[in-house]
Amino acid sequence: MIQAGICLTALTGCFPPYEPVSQDSREEIKFSQVQIEQHQIFFAESGDASDPLVLFIHGTPGSWQGYARYLQDPVLRSQAHLVAVDRPGFGRSGTQLPGFREQASILMQVAQVNHSGAPVVLVGHSLGGSLAYRMAVDYPDKIAGVVVISSSIDPDLGGARWYNQLASYSLLAWAVPEGLLRANQEIMPLGEELAILAPLLNRITSPVSVIHGTQDKLVDFRNLEFARKSLTHANVRIVPVERGGHFLLWDQPEIVVREIVALLSRSED
Repeated sequence: MIQAGICLTALTGCFPPYEPVSQDSREEIKFSQVQIEQHQIFFAESGDASDPLVLFIHGTPGSWQGYARYLQDPVLRSQAHLVAVDRPGFGRSGTQLPGFREQASILMQVAQVNHSGAPVVLVGHSLGGSLAYRMAVDYPDKIAGVVVISSSIDPDLGGARWYNQLASYSLLAWAVPEGLLRANQEIMPLGEELAILAPLLNRITSPVSVIHGTQDKLVDFRNLEFARKSLTHANVRIVPVERGGHFLLWDQPEIVVREIVALLSRSED
């Protein structure tokens, strides 16, 4: 019981601290669901579908609501079509947990709701950023740029931790809430996914902004340096945030918005 309590406390520290979206805010956001292969994918969107697309990818656990404030941001809404998706296995997008390559394919199909014909700007937080790297590897011609926030990319730093291992034991799984248990199931193979991805990173040629807090307790700050060394053919902008933690997405959204706007401007050149 003591071990389960320690494990639950550690996992809870990974849970996104965003607040529910108010009813007034929902009036600015459109909700849709689309069938992609065997997955029912739920997403939220705002802005004009004829503008370039910004696709927001949440971490684990999480949902589209992690990006609610961005879908309502007047600067972003004036420049882009904003889409935030519930990844497969989270929110209203079913129960299956595909691997990185399959998720990348699913998310690129969600991007077809955009009618601009322009390449996509990806924004990913935590594991969502790791997935954004995978999408940029697999679909280089369809990606205009990537903003990665507080994400793992180094296989040696992105593996499961002791509490992930502990939570995976069937005798303790009963003590872990379903959302956190599913997140744990996704974290367990993360090191293997990153090991597959690492030698492919030199295929990325689009601009990449990598934002990471120096005091991130969940994802090692040294991932930033690994990204700098590995993205050899991308135009990389490294953005260390002094004293920043893992939840920069919500704590310092102005930094994220600035980087998104910069990539949108470059994609128009």
